[in-house]
Amino acid sequence: MDLRPEVALPFQMSNYLFGSLNLAPRETVYHLYEAEASSDHNLSREVIELRGNVATSIGRIFDWGGEALQKIKHEIEPELSYLFIPHTQQQHIPVMDGVDRINRRNVLTFGLTNRFWGKFAQRTFATPSETDTDKDVELLNPLTSGDVREMGQLKLALSYDIDKERKGGDSLSDLDFNFRLTPTSYLSLGFDGGLDPGPWNLTQAMVTLGLSDPRPIIRRVLDPDFPLD
Repeated sequence: MDLRPEVALPFQMSNYLFGSLNLAPRETVYHLYEAEASSDHNLSREVIELRGNVATSIGRIFDWGGEALQKIKHEIEPELSYLFIPHTQQQHIPVMDGVDRINRRNVLTFGLTNRFWGKFAQRTFATPSETDTDKDVELLNPLTSGDVREMGQLKLALSYDIDKERKGGDSLSDLDFNFRLTPTSYLSLGFDGGLDPGPWNLTQAMVTLGLSDPRPIIRRVLDPDFPLD
């Protein structure tokens, strides 16, 4: 059994500065059917997690003036977060998954997110003629496009390990970056990766492509579990 309640205290220091403080005690309990001693059948591990973050958001709206794309909004969201987990003896508990070893953490993380939003002109597509003549047919996706939609996002994050710095080790994590581009409502592109800040080598990379059918989708009944007579 792994029990982790969490208490969160959000705060807002001004119109542009906000964050939260989090406290999460964690209790992990094990029952072993086979153990060398009877006292080893029931084991437990207690951990406490302290988190805090502060962030802000700055944005500006630009008039694009196109027939479809009318305005673009650019948002910059810097964020600073802190995580502290004290050291806990865990050698006596088994290892079965990633929860069984929670190491000491004393880490600062710097993040910077750029978001691009687009405001599009409202357009209504022609309704399929089948829905006009058949009352037992319904549309499963909207036949309008427009309004406000996120067009792109670039997020950078870098962690600084305070404990490793004290011991003279490598205190910086990889520079993680997440890039998302949504040029249309039915197409999305993504690129995630990491850069070693020392030699600036690419340590990991992943490319994603998402497609969805923009055409209207219809079905013959309003509810497949309760067909109309």
